[in-house]
Amino acid sequence: MKRTCIAISLLVNALNIAHSYALNIEESVLAANSFDPEMNAARNEHDADNEKRNQGFAGLLPTVSLNGSWSKTDQPDASYAAGVTRHSATVNLTQPVFDLAKYAAWKKGDAIADLADAKLLQAQQKLIKSTIVAWTDVVYRRELLNSKKQVLQLYQQKLNQAKAQLSLGESTRLDVSDAQARFDKAQADIVNAESDLNDAALVFISLTGHDASEINEATLSCIPSLRTTPREQLQAAMMKDNLDIRAAQFSVRQSDADVLTATSAHLPVVNLQAGYGTNWSRAEDSNELDELFGTTNKTRDTMVSLNVSIPLFSGGGAVSQSIEAAKRRSQSKDLLALAQLRAKQSLNGSLNALKSGFTRLAASERLLHSAHERLDSTRYGREIGMRTLIDELDSLNEYASALSEKSEAQFALIRAHTELDATLGELDMSALKKYRCAQ
Repeated sequence: MKRTCIAISLLVNALNIAHSYALNIEESVLAANSFDPEMNAARNEHDADNEKRNQGFAGLLPTVSLNGSWSKTDQPDASYAAGVTRHSATVNLTQPVFDLAKYAAWKKGDAIADLADAKLLQAQQKLIKSTIVAWTDVVYRRELLNSKKQVLQLYQQKLNQAKAQLSLGESTRLDVSDAQARFDKAQADIVNAESDLNDAALVFISLTGHDASEINEATLSCIPSLRTTPREQLQAAMMKDNLDIRAAQFSVRQSDADVLTATSAHLPVVNLQAGYGTNWSRAEDSNELDELFGTTNKTRDTMVSLNVSIPLFSGGGAVSQSIEAAKRRSQSKDLLALAQLRAKQSLNGSLNALKSGFTRLAASERLLHSAHERLDSTRYGREIGMRTLIDELDSLNEYASALSEKSEAQFALIRAHTELDATLGELDMSALKKYRCAQ
């Protein structure tokens, strides 16, 4: 999954010179990656949290400081050395020798940085999933609208035919009324389909910043095949790569570091300190006495010390913090178990949805074939006088429903595939090609 962020960064510039081409799924994801404010915010949060690793490690390194001072003392009534100027400069070094709190801060910063990586991948996966669904939703709504327009044309033909036959006395007003009602219903369905397509287009625009009309005239026929991998193997892969589980594991690591921090309040702290400095002073209007009594002098000092601080009593606050940290760690472990449980449920649900989805798609294809054959048979039966116009309109209505059912089954299957890939932690740029439908 880490390759996803690198691949997207390299391909964003390529997208900017490809506006003249119709948008496929990969290009839509690249556009969303650079346009979506939520994704941009996730990247900034990731970069900020990654600095926690450096900040934590810095606490284990020595600190060096340079201190200097300048002062002037005036004594107007003094018989000599009325003004004395003093200078000093010192370089100090402090190196932690034993400080469990700083070690815990380093481990926590490391866990925060790893969690930031997982969160960025979560945001990336969410963006890819949303873009796939938005892209396929536009194609699905467009297919649905086209099929309803085809059905409307058929109803229009039947209505015109019924009116013509009524004028010749070969049909009844009931046939015309029924045909008119079916035609009006088909027009209303087209209005609803256009509204649904507009809603899907708005979602696509809000994600990618591109108009839905730039999507190529694709279909939903290239549905990824059903996985043949055993469920136990998929579950093992999910436990390792599922992003929610990985994020929960990093949260447990943070809680472990907090426990170390709380424990450090009961342990001594040992620091090594070293310093080197120089001091000098000079008296104004100095004379031989100044040289004799040392008002003009220079000294150099070196200092090495090992400081030990042992906590004895802090009002019970350290004990309370230890208890709190232990409870927080137990909570994080419970949340990890919850993430694992939800991932298992999502995996089982996605696999079941795929299995039933392919069964539904096969049934809808058979239904569409049967509805088309029935429509042809009803037309022939009406020509020889064995079927009525109402029978033909009923057959046409069943055919229209079968068209919608097949498109809906295809769309549901693609959504089930994205859910499975997201659960397995495999929804990255390399997985997008299996969702792209050729023209």
